[in-house]
Amino acid sequence: MLRGSGEGAFVGFLGGVLLDSVTYTTFGINAALFGLLGYFIGLPEVNAYRGNLPYFLVTTAIATLAYHTLYFLILQALGNSMPPLIETYATAAPAALLNTLLVAPTFILCRRLVRALAGWTQLRL
Repeated sequence: MLRGSGEGAFVGFLGGVLLDSVTYTTFGINAALFGLLGYFIGLPEVNAYRGNLPYFLVTTAIATLAYHTLYFLILQALGNSMPPLIETYATAAPAALLNTLLVAPTFILCRRLVRALAGWTQLRL
């Protein structure tokens, strides 16, 4: 989210490839979805949300729901028999809540790590 849409798409695609390698669905669905979500989440870049925890929480919840919705629609379009959409949301809503709850400590840990490494990455002459 902090480094822009290009890096968000790359990291999302890479995470999707890793998830595709361990799931038993058509290879590439997760890579495509994570890449697209990473791209769109990274569009506002740094200016919109540097240090803005509520923005990260809301974005996480929306991205999780969007992922599950798109995943459902793609699998259904590929001809897989799927449960009703309401059952998908019965799974997606708790997943969005848990993802949102896990973002807060991760955000704090990453912010401290970035601050600790800020002086280390600068070139000193």
